[in-house]
Amino acid sequence: MAGKRFGPPVVMGDESIMSPKAHGTSSVPVQENLRWDCDRKTADNICNFNRYVNCHYAEFSGYFEGKTKFLQEAKNRTHPIEFYDSNSGKLLFTAPIGRTMDDFLIESKAHGWPSFRDSEVNWDYVRILPDGETVSVDGTHLGHNLPDKKGNRYCINLVSPSYAINWTSSTIHIVIKTMASTVVHPLPTPFKGKADWRNYKAFQLENGVTCLVINDKESKTTAMSCVVNVGASADPRSMSGLAHFCEHMCFLGSEKYPGENEYKRYLSSHGGRSNASTSMYVTNYKFEVIAEKAEKAVDIFSNFFVAPLFTLSGTGREVNAVDSENSKNLTADARRRLQILKDLADPQHYYSKFSTGNAKTLPTSEPKQLEMVREALLAFHRKHYGPEKMTVCIAGPQSIETLEDWIVSRYSQIVSKPFPSDDRKTMTQVEQLINDAARDAPPYSFQEPVPPFNPPFRPSLQGSWPFLLTTKPLRSMRKLVMMFPIPSDRSTPDQAPSSMLSHLLGHEGRGSAFAALQNEGLLSALSAGARTSGPDFKLFQVDMTLTEKGEENWETIVDVIFAYCRMLLREVKSEAGKESLRRIWGETSDLNRLFFHQTSPGSAYSYAPNLADSVVTYGTKACLSAGSLLDENKDTCPLEEFERFVNFLTPGNCIIERCSEGAFESMKAQSHFQEGYGLKKEKWYGVEYYLSTIDSKSVDAWGGSSTSANSPVDNNQLFLPTPNLYIPRTLELCPELPEEARKGQRIDKPIDPPNLLVDETKWKLYHRLDDRYALPQSSIHLLIRNIALQHIKCDCDWIYDARTALLSSLVAGIFNEAMAQETYDADLAGLHWSLSAGAGGIKLNCFGFSDRLPDLSLKVLSDFLSGSFLNERFFVSSRDRVVRGLKTYFESQRADSQAAYFRDSLMASQDNGIDESLKFALYLEYEDVVKHHQWILSQSETSVECLASGNICPKDATAFFTKARAMLEGSQNAFGSDGGESSSMPIAPATSIERMLLPGQEIQLHFASKNPEEENGAVLCTYQSSIPSFKGDDISHPESLLSSSAIRLLCHMLREPLFDDLRTKQALGYIVSSYYEIGYSSQSNINGHTPCTTPIDFVSINILSRKMSPQDITRRIDEFLGVFRRSLEEMPESEIQDHADALATKLLKPIQKLQTEASNQYARIQKYGPEVYRKNQANKKLTSDDGMPWETAQSLAATIRTLTRKDIINAWDRMTQVSTRSRIISCVYGKTFPLAKAPLPGSSKLASYLPRSFRLSKPNTTIIFNDFSGLLELRKKLPEFSPGESQMPRSRLPNLSLISLFQNERRMKMFGLGVLGMVAIGSAYIATDAGRRPRSSSGNTKVLAYSVFFLVAIAIPTAVSSFVLPLYPFTGSSKAGLWLHRSHMNPSTVLGTTFATLPNSEVDGFDEFVVTSTFELNRREILQSMGFASMLLPTAALALGPSIPTSIALDDLRFGNSRWSRMKEDFSLSNPSKVPSTVPASFATYLTRFLINYDEGVSSWWKSLQHAYSLLPDEQQRSRLGQDFGKMASSVQHSIQEFINEKEGYISSRQAFEQVFERLNASYRSLEVGDEVNRQLLLLVSILPSGQQPRDYTKKQARSLIDQPSRDPNETIRAESLFLMKEDFTALLPSQYVPIVNADGSLSLPSSLKLFEVGIGEEFGQAATATLFGPLASAELTRDLPNYSFDIYALFGISGATGCCLTHSLVIPLDVVKTKEQVWSTEEHYNGNVFTGAKRILREEGVSGLLTGAQATLAGYFWYGLSVYPSYAFFKRFLSHDVLPVELATSHANDIALVAGALAAVIASLGLTPLEAARIRVVADPSKYRQLGLLGTLKVIAGEGEGSWRNLYAGLPSLLTRQVIFGSVKFLAFERACEFIYNVWPFMRDSTWTSLSVSLVAGGFSGALSSIVSQPADSVLTYVAAVEKSTSDGPAASSSLGVLEGSRLMIEEGGISSLFRGLGSRCLWAAAIIAGQFLLYDVFRNFFGVNSEDLSQVFRIDLQ
Repeated sequence: MAGKRFGPPVVMGDESIMSPKAHGTSSVPVQENLRWDCDRKTADNICNFNRYVNCHYAEFSGYFEGKTKFLQEAKNRTHPIEFYDSNSGKLLFTAPIGRTMDDFLIESKAHGWPSFRDSEVNWDYVRILPDGETVSVDGTHLGHNLPDKKGNRYCINLVSPSYAINWTSSTIHIVIKTMASTVVHPLPTPFKGKADWRNYKAFQLENGVTCLVINDKESKTTAMSCVVNVGASADPRSMSGLAHFCEHMCFLGSEKYPGENEYKRYLSSHGGRSNASTSMYVTNYKFEVIAEKAEKAVDIFSNFFVAPLFTLSGTGREVNAVDSENSKNLTADARRRLQILKDLADPQHYYSKFSTGNAKTLPTSEPKQLEMVREALLAFHRKHYGPEKMTVCIAGPQSIETLEDWIVSRYSQIVSKPFPSDDRKTMTQVEQLINDAARDAPPYSFQEPVPPFNPPFRPSLQGSWPFLLTTKPLRSMRKLVMMFPIPSDRSTPDQAPSSMLSHLLGHEGRGSAFAALQNEGLLSALSAGARTSGPDFKLFQVDMTLTEKGEENWETIVDVIFAYCRMLLREVKSEAGKESLRRIWGETSDLNRLFFHQTSPGSAYSYAPNLADSVVTYGTKACLSAGSLLDENKDTCPLEEFERFVNFLTPGNCIIERCSEGAFESMKAQSHFQEGYGLKKEKWYGVEYYLSTIDSKSVDAWGGSSTSANSPVDNNQLFLPTPNLYIPRTLELCPELPEEARKGQRIDKPIDPPNLLVDETKWKLYHRLDDRYALPQSSIHLLIRNIALQHIKCDCDWIYDARTALLSSLVAGIFNEAMAQETYDADLAGLHWSLSAGAGGIKLNCFGFSDRLPDLSLKVLSDFLSGSFLNERFFVSSRDRVVRGLKTYFESQRADSQAAYFRDSLMASQDNGIDESLKFALYLEYEDVVKHHQWILSQSETSVECLASGNICPKDATAFFTKARAMLEGSQNAFGSDGGESSSMPIAPATSIERMLLPGQEIQLHFASKNPEEENGAVLCTYQSSIPSFKGDDISHPESLLSSSAIRLLCHMLREPLFDDLRTKQALGYIVSSYYEIGYSSQSNINGHTPCTTPIDFVSINILSRKMSPQDITRRIDEFLGVFRRSLEEMPESEIQDHADALATKLLKPIQKLQTEASNQYARIQKYGPEVYRKNQANKKLTSDDGMPWETAQSLAATIRTLTRKDIINAWDRMTQVSTRSRIISCVYGKTFPLAKAPLPGSSKLASYLPRSFRLSKPNTTIIFNDFSGLLELRKKLPEFSPGESQMPRSRLPNLSLISLFQNERRMKMFGLGVLGMVAIGSAYIATDAGRRPRSSSGNTKVLAYSVFFLVAIAIPTAVSSFVLPLYPFTGSSKAGLWLHRSHMNPSTVLGTTFATLPNSEVDGFDEFVVTSTFELNRREILQSMGFASMLLPTAALALGPSIPTSIALDDLRFGNSRWSRMKEDFSLSNPSKVPSTVPASFATYLTRFLINYDEGVSSWWKSLQHAYSLLPDEQQRSRLGQDFGKMASSVQHSIQEFINEKEGYISSRQAFEQVFERLNASYRSLEVGDEVNRQLLLLVSILPSGQQPRDYTKKQARSLIDQPSRDPNETIRAESLFLMKEDFTALLPSQYVPIVNADGSLSLPSSLKLFEVGIGEEFGQAATATLFGPLASAELTRDLPNYSFDIYALFGISGATGCCLTHSLVIPLDVVKTKEQVWSTEEHYNGNVFTGAKRILREEGVSGLLTGAQATLAGYFWYGLSVYPSYAFFKRFLSHDVLPVELATSHANDIALVAGALAAVIASLGLTPLEAARIRVVADPSKYRQLGLLGTLKVIAGEGEGSWRNLYAGLPSLLTRQVIFGSVKFLAFERACEFIYNVWPFMRDSTWTSLSVSLVAGGFSGALSSIVSQPADSVLTYVAAVEKSTSDGPAASSSLGVLEGSRLMIEEGGISSLFRGLGSRCLWAAAIIAGQFLLYDVFRNFFGVNSEDLSQVFRIDLQ
């Protein structure tokens, strides 16, 4: 083919496509009525006659814009447009894909024609000719491929793909039928068992897809699987994991459904799930969804194989998921041992390939690498994902015809992708790689020829055989494994010799190798079978678990196994042996046949994928029956093949593996190994292992040439299995079964509850005759409730004992091991049993064929009761297994498993952890177990419940129960109990425990992983519901059903969005899941309690990741939950209903297995039996089980379907909001992000031991830091979840109801204090008043008034505060904690709270301690004042937003030295905006983003800011972060500018930038992400103007860019990136953005990035410059001085005193008029104002009258200014920095200002009150007091009445009321007014005079507002003082009038309006005086050098 060849995914064509046909180059003309009103004549010329002379038609540029309706439709489309061939109607293009509609249209308009990209082309019907002409396969001319720097661009005439289709459902069907072949070829129908109710149809499509459709009438869901006949064996060795990666990528969208999460979102909304797996040979995809919604799911699923997207962005992201999946496997012993085998295998054999893959085998960090991986991915898919390699299986309740139509219409569209032939000349390098690797894969399908025996393990490869492989497990085990490579027999599953070998070598009955070795105490378990099985080999293994004795004698064990193999060889050669083998084969055939016909099908989800895989392996006919030996009998035994296979079981064909720590250590001690042996290390997992030879004497003994003299096992003990006596004799159904139930399965029939046949206090027998399955199977569950299993009796009380619990578990373990030989034949015959002894009691469960099941059950029970199984050999083995399991419990557990352990240890455990159990286990003796067995069986306070269900008649069930009862009573008699009916009720032990967290309580657990190989960290975030879960209609609280239904639905809705966000998009890790959990907390009936079990709902989120630390993961979870909350509000009602219907359908999904049904009913009896029995006994019901909650799914499903959005959101808020949630976060830290062990710089000693993100504790948070003992201590303080109907969560009560006071002891105390305060103070007022004034008729009114006043003023605010405060029960700050420790106070008695475990001295280092709610009540009291002030000052809640100082220090920086400088040090600092800058704003903002990402100090600062703003609304958070980002960018800009200025005159600005970039490179290139750092630094260079770019730096660092073509990133990436830039100030340009190297050597940004710098003034509340990368503020980053010294506060006081004196001296006349006016108000007909009042004073007293009381005024306000200003500054800093967590201080800045102002006013009032009293006296009666002077007046007041200094403070309550209110509002209003003015007019900050004018205006506003709020109190104060003169001649009486009495009299005389009389003059007075105060205060602060700039520091980075 001449001309250019375009690379993948382009499909090339040749000129023959455009050869002349019936209508030009096409067979037919274009459609009559084209889409979008395209002109048909133009279209026909262009499409069909472009090859004729001089007729190279094309529509003119812009045709699609002006002449058609295309743009109109495109702008209104929310999904991609499909373009169909105007001739044939075939789909040619779908756009946009991977970009927005706007991007598609912009590009099309720019070029003049619709422009498509590779992913938007349907290559099934589009071809590219060598000259770039683009045509359809039917000869339609479309346009041309005109590549640009982004890649291929197909400019297409709109008229060419404008076929109009009427998209009705019938038309779709017709079109699909037309487009794809409908020919199907029938295949053999599967042979099914008698119990299988499903119908099957198998066929093959013409394109080669094998299909199996299954009608399952009982299923509520539809499941589907597609198996592709390719696996990891076809991986290129240079790209390990490519097949696995292809599996991942197929799920990330198709051309028809391009959304990456569209598939999972649809499944999640409709009760579905999905998964996929890649083996060495096949890849299996599967999904399940509710049947009603299955068709669309099938369509989405099928399109993954028709046209997957494989986007570039998805490729880069999904590699992270593959890498995370691999990291998850690194700590799994099975995976580690598998990798060792692969390491030993023939390196040329496919088995040696690393199948999972990781980021190293699939590198995508560099653009070239990413493109290479994607190209390989596309080539792999083209090569292997052809229809001939696909097998599809679908099962559902739909008809066969419907399912067939779904499959045919979709999978017929799949065509084989063009892949070059074996001619390497036509292949690209990647295609050659894929093609070569494909040759490695063996034929696997049943249709392919059986490959020859080709084992990857051969003596010629691994050296002398047998050899010893020694491995070290992470978890303690003693494994001995013998492996034999043998031929594969998978092609003959019913004549497979290996199955016979597995049966005989794995046998555990008498005569077996297992029995001989167990009897000698050498092993505890043995299994035999395939370790791995392929089409060309099988690795057969004998896997043994050894005892300690067996570990020492492992060679003896090997000898016995080989002796057994030799015995098999002898037997197969002898006639007697052959007959025995035929008998065994016949028995096995009979049992397999029995199982095949008497087993009901399982769920569709597991059934479909297994069946699809089986079709590939065995074909459709045998896919169900293969291996069931249906046509086999004893005469068909394959003896010759069996003999051939036994001959492979020799020492010369054996690999022996010892897997134990002891074996590995013994190898370490060995000093010499032969060449080629010794210590080895596996490549991918880094696992070490030893290879060694074996002594020739041992090998000779194993081969039988010599006898081992020391062998304790006599070979005569080894013989073939004897006949199996447990094979059922009859399969008859119970004669009492109704006839209709005998006809077949009735799975859809509702499950009836069992009948209670025996109903006695201690003995209960339940029975249910199966009428749903029609199978000869039964189930027997026997429960012996016995509290002695886990409790000991102490002083007549039973208490839990961990040692006793361990003994019970050990007894059960010994019994199970001892019974292995005796009951092995029963297990082979389908009779299974288990016995456990735990919290619930002794549980015996038996299941199997009915004929012999009761006999087996009675035998097992009899043997357990007799104690004959107790043997010291079994005790040693069982204890050893327990000890080893405990010792290494953590070492092989993944981080998320450990996180669950720590959580459950706190919440649901009664023991003290692994260490305590290990200690007990080590010291247990055999005699302890014997005594314990006798002790538990001697208990008389036991009860027995039995459930017999299935094919068992009531008579047989009763007979069994009678015999079992006799056995149990006999054992009680034998062990010391009378066995009779006890007069006392039987004890129902508590079966489980769950502890309760209070609403608003959070516990954080932080532990380092104890697995030394764990790289991942884990976060398990669990939310506990405070409402008990639903357990049944009759025994649940009515709230439970609604709550539990809503929580279950929320979990259902949460799963997919969380996975999509955190797993798919953010790629946090492979394990990202959310799920519903239910816990149980039970209460025993000991000590008179009512037995009860309470279920509790949980929502859990689990993430395993090594991408970021657990703290950061927790933050990501919180961020997502906030987004999800908003999505609940916006979610369409239809989607909510879809979720509800899906979940309800899943709940109502019928049970399909008898064993599952019986287990569910048995669990109900176990959990709720005692509760129901007690209730019915109390209510005297006829039967004990009346009201047993047998079925809850119906009630839950019905309620779920009725849930409203409000119900769901209410449940979500209750579960997740900070104030109401009960949350436990369990974090485990792996090697990638280890848990810090040392204090971090810049933090207090206590806080430094916490993880960085958790230093600033959240409300009501308890942190356990790597201290399990601390966890146990905390556990003691958590209450158990109280069972019973009485429990109601507080969170369900009204939020501000007084009822809530009685739900909490602490609230009750606070309310009581309020009441006592009311009574005490009220009584004092009443008593004082009664002693001074005679009782009047209004006495009762006064008492009522006092009571009401104090109730309102004290009790209610205190109560309300005490209710509100538990929403913020803050953890104490580290400073407070250390202060308490240093003061040697008793922690346990400080305000009744607990205290952290602290070190004994400051120098003592410590790593582990517990932080609890330290100083909780201290802060509560402070916040109660805040709440009280808020109650009294509602008008002070200004809506101007909080003021947040930037006080968080920046720690050490890599880039330079952090420097905080006084703002007034130089001009550049105080006026940064005045300094011209050569540093571009865009450069500064992007460099700031860079530093946030890569500089530890800046990153820590940014995270601290995010934490500080975390409680603010989202918009305010963004605004605040924007402000601080802009200020930091300004600091960065000025720091670099300062560096350049200092270099000026020595070097140019370009050379200065050279030094800046060298410093940046040196500082950050050494990081792990050094290559990414280099790219980001080059992007920074590109932002600079060409003349300033550091060329030398560029030449050195940008060499990798020179060879790359200039390109722009994918449009989708660009849109996402720029959106992220706007929303996230930490985002950097992704890897697709690469600087462009220009011809002059300079760098420039990709053209898609348009830089801009625009001045803004409001977006972030400050003047700034907006850039593409964020704002650049006009002001730099500042902070207050970290510490204020005493002299600063003193200067504050002097400034305030001076200002107050001056202002009040100016307004003394106004003050006098105001006071006089209030005095005159008692006169009749007074109606004056300020001016008339002044005239009256001048007339009556002269000018001096206007200065009355000046002395007292000046003295009082000198004190006031001296105290109030420094006090306010102190309290505000103290509350913000030392008391409250930073995030709370940030969100409650207004409240802090109110409280600080109030506290300052209290201090000021203490000095002001006497002076104010003197002033009022002088003004009110100048004739009497003026001549006395200030001191004389004070003496007179103090001597009145009984004479006491207290008289000076008689007006303190009123003054306090006025001043507290006035002072609080004054400071708050002033600060917010200043903020408002500066935000609107930022230039007002630029000079001292403008800032002083702002102080004046803001002061006037605050004074006026404060006077309005405090006017009532001021009026009462003046009235009380004035009434003295008019009502009494003596001073004593005058002082008796109180505030309340005065306010009552004022209201009686003048009404409510009298409280506001004089408001106008007071507002004028206050505005003037406060404006003057703040003005003068600022003037003097400037003068003294303590203004805000003097006390502020600006941040700079010192680059010198």
